[in-house]
Amino acid sequence: MGSINDLQTGANFTTVGLNNFYAKLRLAIQSGELHNLKDNYSSIESVLKNYEDAIRHGHFDRYARKNALEKLRHLEGDKLTREDYNEFEKILERLSNK
Repeated sequence: MGSINDLQTGANFTTVGLNNFYAKLRLAIQSGELHNLKDNYSSIESVLKNYEDAIRHGHFDRYARKNALEKLRHLEGDKLTREDYNEFEKILERLSNK
């Protein structure tokens, strides 16, 4: 079962290989504790793609997290529930850790 704690932190962020971030995120969404983000996965992935360099280099600060949350809110509109928003916020917090 996947959880937020299984996701990589910013310093270990990778998008290639068997242990890439998106594969672990997909596992956590499909069969883990993030199962309610299933309908938001494509939007989450597209938002995070814009911030990959900042995450890798440790420049993913609270302003970048706030912008990412706003982009997701704009993409999802009414489909984004408060619980989805809070869980995406936790994912972003995990990615900002070094």
